[in-house]
Amino acid sequence: RNRWTPLEHARFVKALRAYQSTTSTSETSDGGRGAVLGPGVARKIAEYVKTRTESQVRSHAQKYFRQLQKDREEGRPAGR
Repeated sequence: RNRWTPLEHARFVKALRAYQSTTSTSETSDGGRGAVLGPGVARKIAEYVKTRTESQVRSHAQKYFRQLQKDREEGRPAGR
């Protein structure tokens, strides 16, 4: 497993914000709400990041959204 570099993550966040209108929420297995990438968004982000596949982008997004939710619940500023 290769960790995302700070540059890759910065490009991911920038692209995510650009395509955020197609990001939606869905029910999580524990009954909560979680953000998910809309149709085609992972591909667009992967094209922007350039060094990651759609699958890697979806996985990173899942972890990123989970961390944002945890930060909100603990009262920390979101958006790393």
